[in-house]
Amino acid sequence: MSEPLFVSHTVVASVKLNLQLPKPRNCIIKPWRNCRFKTSATATKCNGKVNRWSLNGMNALVTGGTRGIGHAIVEELCGLGATVHTCARNEDELGTCLRSWKDEGFAVSGSLCDVSSQVDRQKLMEVVSSTFDGRLNILLAYPLLKVSGAGSVVFTSSVSGFVSLKSMSVQGATKGAINQLTKYLACEWAKDNIRSNAVAPWYIKTSMVEQVLSNKEYLQEVYDRTPLGRLGEPSEVSSLVGFLCLPASSYITGQIICVDGGMSVNGFYPHHG
Repeated sequence: MSEPLFVSHTVVASVKLNLQLPKPRNCIIKPWRNCRFKTSATATKCNGKVNRWSLNGMNALVTGGTRGIGHAIVEELCGLGATVHTCARNEDELGTCLRSWKDEGFAVSGSLCDVSSQVDRQKLMEVVSSTFDGRLNILLAYPLLKVSGAGSVVFTSSVSGFVSLKSMSVQGATKGAINQLTKYLACEWAKDNIRSNAVAPWYIKTSMVEQVLSNKEYLQEVYDRTPLGRLGEPSEVSSLVGFLCLPASSYITGQIICVDGGMSVNGFYPHHG
């Protein structure tokens, strides 16, 4: 369920403000004249709503984009206008997805990669650097992400990084680490106008969870402990990822947002399964 997303775009600007402030009684006010404040490029446009809600001209790398949440993220970003590169381990599966996306008019390229392999990761960095003219690369290629002038990194975490789940201590530890990394990168990379956030899903309707949820008693407990009383859809995760990549979210960084139907505020520890 770990599908880190990296989006690169340029949103750097400053604006000059002249403030006319009223003078309260018994108080001396020195108006801020000609003060220069840094702001996002979207704030400099009076009618910038179209740009704020579009990813046109932006490049994205989505790992594991041929199935489940990753697949939904690829289509979400393409639908918002981004150019996407994705990778997968299964060549036939990747080819099928690429043909389907081409038929839909999406700008998606792809390559084979096992992200657990250092050699494959290096090859992926080279492919993406070439495809996007050095404006974007995977997380370890920070200098190339920096070149873009601004960037958005969105990790896929899990509610297991927040609450205790049965037999999930290892995943909980790794997702907790992702949550902390998200916060650290938000602070350390802010100087280069790179934002870092994470989404933390609960049970989402993907092939990955079909087996565990085939236990009807366990599935009912999931429903009972989820205030909305249902499983999530991949598109309900990808829509949040899309928002976190948009210029409209340019002041949001260091956040881990749960997509869980309210489960994390209820807690969950099943008796079955």
